[in-house]
Formats: sequence, structure tokens, C-alpha cells
Amino acid sequence: SFSSIVIKSRIADYYRHEGRHSGEMCVEPEVFDGEVEEDDPEAAGKMQIAFAASAKSDTSARDEIEAINITLKEYGISFFELAACSPKKDKAKHDCAKAAAAMLRNRALIERMRRTRLFPMAEIMKITGLPRKILENHRKYLIAAVEIMDGDYPVISEYMNYIREEMGS
Repeated sequence: SFSSIVIKSRIADYYRHEGRHSGEMCVEPEVFDGEVEEDDPEAAGKMQIAFAASAKSDTSARDEIEAINITLKEYGISFFELAACSPKKDKAKHDCAKAAAAMLRNRALIERMRRTRLFPMAEIMKITGLPRKILENHRKYLIAAVEIMDGDYPVISEYMNYIREEMGS
């Protein structure tokens, strides 16, 4: 009985794993060049693929990431480091939003941060009442959040709506 349970679960796992490929369609390389035969039974799908391949891809997000990466390099931060210092828990995320919102409300602090390339820890601690440890753990993330929210990065800043909500409250 144990063997049958193991076999059934492995078969279910296999079908679940392979199910992600169910929507895929094999096409010849010529389709990407726009060459589709009309008598082909899958001509409609191939025409859509040809149209999508010929359409110019939207590069605005990529351009914004490259631009913010240049800005963050001035602080000694790489865009990929942000994953490690981003808040994971809801409380930490809320605290970071509170700190970033306080920073964004005070233009002088932003200008000072850009001039000195340092996060104004003491002032944010006074304004928000947040402990130093939280601000230190997420310092790089807070710098990036302030630069993104204050800069001209509309696509990336959409991912930080929780900071905008904190600013409204």
C-alpha cells in the first residue's frame, strides 16, 4: 500500500511538472521571419507568433533598471545586492515603508543623502521612532527605494506602491 501511494504521488508530480509545457507549440524557425503557409492547420497561431516576434519589445523597464543601477553604483550598491537586503517580513516591509516615506517627505534629507552618499540614520530614527537595527539591516534597500521613488522611474516605482500608501497615511 505504501508503494502504491509513492507511485501515485510521483506520477502526479510528473504530470504537474510537465503541465507547464502544455501551452507550448512547436514552430519552424521560418515563422519568426514571418513566413507562414496559409494551408497549415496551425496558421493562425503561427501568424500570432510571427506578429509578436516582429513587434518591437518594450525596453522601458530595462532602461530604468540600467539607469537606477548607475545611480546605485554611486552609493556602492549593485542592483542585485538589493535582493539580500530587501525586507522579507510584513513588519519589516512596513517599517521600511515608514522610513522611506519619512525620507521622501523631507527634501533636505534626500539632498543630504545624495551629497554625502550616506543614509541619514539618526534623523530617520528621530522622525519615525524606528530602531537602528532595522534601518541598518535595510540601509541599501532604503537608499534604493528613495532614489527610485524620488527619481524618474515610473515602471520600477510601481512595485513600491506600499511606500506610496504609507506616504498617504
